Amino acid sequence: MPDKILYYRNMKQYSGRFPAKDYNDLVEFYDVIYKADRTKIVLVKKD
Repeated sequence: MPDKILYYRNMKQYSGRFPAKDYNDLVEFYDVIYKADRTKIVLVKKD
């Protein structure tokens, strides 16, 4: 596959109980992931 780039992202999520004060941090974390997944990149081949 010389003309393809494969990108893998793996995230593990564990269940549990967390303090309500951590909710805003969790929302921010998922927002960062959401934006990163939708970021466009440009690849330039240099000879």
